[in-house]
Amino acid sequence: MDILDTCAIRALSRNQITALAQIRTLAISPISLWELLCHLDDIESGEDAMDAFNRRKGQIAKIHGVRILDDPFAQHALSAGVAAVTNLTRFEDRAGAQEIISRIASAESLNALYAQTYQYPDGQNATLEGMAENCRQTLNRIENEFLITANRMRQEENDNQTDLNCDRNLWDSIFRRVEHLVNSYRQDGIEDELLLRNSLCSMSTYYGYILARICATDPRSCNASLARNDTEDGLIVMHLDLLRDDIFVTRDQNTLNAVSRVLSILREHGNIVPRCRVVCSTDYVREFL
Repeated sequence: MDILDTCAIRALSRNQITALAQIRTLAISPISLWELLCHLDDIESGEDAMDAFNRRKGQIAKIHGVRILDDPFAQHALSAGVAAVTNLTRFEDRAGAQEIISRIASAESLNALYAQTYQYPDGQNATLEGMAENCRQTLNRIENEFLITANRMRQEENDNQTDLNCDRNLWDSIFRRVEHLVNSYRQDGIEDELLLRNSLCSMSTYYGYILARICATDPRSCNASLARNDTEDGLIVMHLDLLRDDIFVTRDQNTLNAVSRVLSILREHGNIVPRCRVVCSTDYVREFL
């Protein structure tokens, strides 16, 4: 499975994505879809409103027919075997996503799109008016939750005076956090003997990404807060299966560096041999097209 983030989607043409989808299994995280949708009504200075909509619509039309994944935490729940103790709303994000994408791709204008009626997963009927603003609110909530977690992790590592420039220290921090998560699941009655292994495979990249980005943002003191745009890729890595030939495709160099470092650390210190990898969108096209 090859997962494209928004940087990759914007970098690739529609023809390239169509051609790749014929030979590769492409997928998009819901977080990437929200990112695209929240810009649907953007108009740059001096830009014609119809031109602006067609340009934004074109970005979304690229992923028509591409698989939309579950919410990242729902994916973790399924991978780790802890769905029974996971909020059920985590499994609703991709419901109806393809229909929304299809409607946007065929809409003649933003007003025509907003006039349409849609039945949401909960069975309620409503118009699509304000979709972009609703998606901005959703994305803002997701980003706030991510940054709260990242800031808490940063503070804990600073309190422990952890030098995250040291790969061994970063691995120890990853493992400690996964172990704590597993203990909380066991307290909830999850006793799967593979729980630790599955949780490591599912969450190591998530915790590792956050720690690696904290370190890279402020190498001297590892005391910098992450930016909101770290959220998307920090959550996308949860979709990666370490034991499967997944590919994370991005154009963001910070993401390439962080994920590459984490996968290297897992290989060297975690006794895990990741089969997944992260590649630049340019190299991805060169490899497969």
